[in-house]
Amino acid sequence: MVNICCLLFKNDWTNPKYQNLDSVYDFSWVEKLYAMCERNITYEFTFYCLTNIHFKHDSIINIPILNNKPSTYDKLQLFQKNAIKDHPTVYFDLDVVITNNIDQLFDIQELTMVSKFCRNPFAKETAPNNGSIIGWIPNKYYWIYDIWKNATNLPITEDQLLTPLSTTYSQEIISSYTGNEVDLLWWDKPYTFNKKHIVICFNKHSKKQDYYQNESLWIKDYWY
Repeated sequence: MVNICCLLFKNDWTNPKYQNLDSVYDFSWVEKLYAMCERNITYEFTFYCLTNIHFKHDSIINIPILNNKPSTYDKLQLFQKNAIKDHPTVYFDLDVVITNNIDQLFDIQELTMVSKFCRNPFAKETAPNNGSIIGWIPNKYYWIYDIWKNATNLPITEDQLLTPLSTTYSQEIISSYTGNEVDLLWWDKPYTFNKKHIVICFNKHSKKQDYYQNESLWIKDYWY
């Protein structure tokens, strides 16, 4: 048995960094992520969505977001003790495309992240790992939530907090769909689809559904 987690939130506050996300992500993205996982896993799994949006789905467990001003950083709430079952866990951002079997992502003993996905060139020194995908064993890392909750210099990002504690998944199995020159500081060239990859993370500023549906034929083959 394993856990799969994601984050879906709606903002009612005016932080301009997150305002645009309300028009992009909705529950259909969660359903697509669930379907991609279900097609590409042999383990039995429990699927959790950390959210402040009410929905009903027989196979998805809704975990309420505790923060009344949610952001992407609230994925760290999943580290809270007893928030999820104590099974190998992988968190996915909603903008990933799963293209192959993901079983090996759960074969971990340590906190594991994605390497060098970066929108900020200055993050090289502060947070070279990225929380688009995070793997961990809940009972080993529940204390991370307490550190984040009690931090005095909030907002502290998941990248800043987790990078010093983490190892990384191989770039041979997880890649970034690069879409701007900032991404190319880390990656040699824009992404070309490779059937060996398991998950492709989208570091694009445009993440609307019509982009996913129209950008490339290979996306249509997997993102449904």
